[in-house]
Amino acid sequence: MLILLVPMGIMGILTPYGTGHSPIWFASGYNKGPEFWKLGAIFGIIYLAIFIVVGIPWIQFVMPLLG
Repeated sequence: MLILLVPMGIMGILTPYGTGHSPIWFASGYNKGPEFWKLGAIFGIIYLAIFIVVGIPWIQFVMPLLG
């Protein structure tokens, strides 16, 4: 189930250097450190909510069809 989180961008919000473009945004000063972590927490909660609301029912729907 965690493989669904990768396309949603979960790695980019875990750390300032988690994805390829993150060091550019972070080093340029576009987002300051505390602001980056605050936005990361907000978007992490949003991604988790989407995963729970959409992903878990989808897995429960697909699993019986697979086997």
